[in-house]
Amino acid sequence: MNFYTSLAAICLVSVVAGLLPLLYHKVHDIIPYFISFASGILISAALFKLLPESIEIIGKFTGFPMLIGFIVFYFPQKYVITDACDIDSSELSRLGLLTFLGIGFHSFTDGIGVGAADAGKILSHISFAVTAHKVPDALALSIILISLGIKKSRVVLYLVLFSFTTPLGALLTHSLLTVNSMEWVGYATGFSAGNFLAIAFGDILKKINEKKPSQRWIRTALLLLGCMVSLIDFEG
Repeated sequence: MNFYTSLAAICLVSVVAGLLPLLYHKVHDIIPYFISFASGILISAALFKLLPESIEIIGKFTGFPMLIGFIVFYFPQKYVITDACDIDSSELSRLGLLTFLGIGFHSFTDGIGVGAADAGKILSHISFAVTAHKVPDALALSIILISLGIKKSRVVLYLVLFSFTTPLGALLTHSLLTVNSMEWVGYATGFSAGNFLAIAFGDILKKINEKKPSQRWIRTALLLLGCMVSLIDFEG
């Protein structure tokens, strides 16, 4: 799968997933399961693809961009909703523009990972991880918009706009890295590794310890399955 095909797939999955709440009103109940699976994929992609790629290029300096990537995304989650796992059904009516911008920023930073991955020749793994994580994000965004009483036609419009945020981040990053040295690719992949870990561990800490033991075990199993799936050699 080439770079532009990956971006098209991310757009398509974002829109299709976002349309589901318009057809199935109880879809909010299954978002945590998508989150667990996607978190496993992100963790595996960060530790076994992005991080080794960064270390190979910039060596011991990898820790610096990785830490920045972690901080840039992890701490804003404390103040602005930027991810699907932050959403509580009892609070939907109070969510608004900040939530849309927060999830949009989250999606844009995912694109940085895709752009850096293409420059580092590990595109298939990272685009798969990002695409998987678009499902709960698009579902959550759609649920928010519907809960605010926004017309279905406008919900679809917002979903389309949202679907382009990750490709935008990817295209900008790709353009910048193609005119700079490989050292910048090392810093970008390190930053993205920290970003992926912040997203995944933020999700896990909030949702994996569910009160019901049955749900906790299911989510843990999905998390491990996501880790294993991400280790598949897509490059052949």
